[in-house]
Amino acid sequence: MVRKPTYGELEKKVKELENDTVAHKQVEDDLRESEARYRLLARNVTDVIWTTDMNLQFTYVSPSVKQLRGYSQKEILGQKLEEVLTPASLEIAIKVFEEELALIQMGREPLLSHRLLEFEQKCKDGSTVWTEAKMAFLLDHAGRPTGIVGVTRDITQRRKTEEELTILKGRVEVRHKLSEMLKNCRETVDFWTTMKGIEILADRRLEDLGMLHKRNVRIRIIAPITKETTRSARMLLPVAELRHSEAIGPARIVIADHDNLLYYQCIPDDDNLETGADAGFWTNSRSLIETMSRAYEEVWKGMLAIYAPRRRIPQR
Repeated sequence: MVRKPTYGELEKKVKELENDTVAHKQVEDDLRESEARYRLLARNVTDVIWTTDMNLQFTYVSPSVKQLRGYSQKEILGQKLEEVLTPASLEIAIKVFEEELALIQMGREPLLSHRLLEFEQKCKDGSTVWTEAKMAFLLDHAGRPTGIVGVTRDITQRRKTEEELTILKGRVEVRHKLSEMLKNCRETVDFWTTMKGIEILADRRLEDLGMLHKRNVRIRIIAPITKETTRSARMLLPVAELRHSEAIGPARIVIADHDNLLYYQCIPDDDNLETGADAGFWTNSRSLIETMSRAYEEVWKGMLAIYAPRRRIPQR
């Protein structure tokens, strides 16, 4: 025969149930509060939080992806990796993923969480955006990877700043080398430059060229002499011989004393970043200088002489 619980036992059981109900309600309230905080964070953070499965298919992406790439969350979840990354960045991503899988298969700890990678991503409007990604594997209870979680941020401005610093650094180096060549020049210096180049020579290097002229250094300049460059050409006439030539593209060449050659793709004295990055090099290679000097002489002889200043004759 089953014993009936006493009143005291029933009262205790009711209190336990009440306590369980209160505790369960507290858990639900805490969960709802956590979910609300997470949704608030996901909606307002500018970085993009995302997850993928082990096939690199997106399983979640935060709303901030709309600001980064112009796509909605739903559109992103349907995209394959080749639709997200440019070909070069896709190659890097696949290479890194394969390296990480190889480490896992060898029983070694993956390095993914220690990597900080840069990827160029495709935007909905056809443009691209440079991003930085920090990632880690998602693991199951047995420690096996089931996917990847990552945080991606826009680094467009940072890369632009880095590129500008690289340009300026290159210009300082080329500018320094050009100044050194002019300072040490003894007999001749030949310039083959562009419309912008002749303007810079007149505005920034006229004093240097004047000092060379006083030392009886022969200065020759091949450049486009046009209506736009007339002012610069007139400023240079007292110290240099000029020849007109059509533009030779972005390159500029300086040959000093037939034993120093400087080639660069940007005016080193021009501080306007929009003119492009320097890609200059200096050489004293005899064979290269002789080749460029012969080319210079052919152009010089074949072009119209604008002006040939009378050379100063040293006093005997």
